[in-house]
Amino acid sequence: MVTAEDIGQRIKALRKKHGLKQSDFVAGLGITPSYLSKIEHGLERPGRELLLKMVKEFNISIDWLLYGEENESSIRTKSEKETLLLTSFRDLSENEAETILALLIQMASKNKTKS
Repeated sequence: MVTAEDIGQRIKALRKKHGLKQSDFVAGLGITPSYLSKIEHGLERPGRELLLKMVKEFNISIDWLLYGEENESSIRTKSEKETLLLTSFRDLSENEAETILALLIQMASKNKTKS
């Protein structure tokens, strides 16, 4: 299970890696340094929009940010929609995921034959 503390530690590590103060880190994210401090200490869990902004702003993997998998740049999505699709897909039950995956494959195959 992903905890707020785990995500906060990765966000803090990302900020420190870039040598940024909290006030500099939040500049393009639309949050306050005090809110970032709460996130870094595991007192708040960042919302989806904030996570997507961080992924885009710092060109990092959503897998690393949320789950600590691989390294921070292991899998990069190409757009916010792709990141949202991936994170939403992971929240599905196994049966729901199989159904959605089959539908996506069917739609992609249909589009390839039209080209």
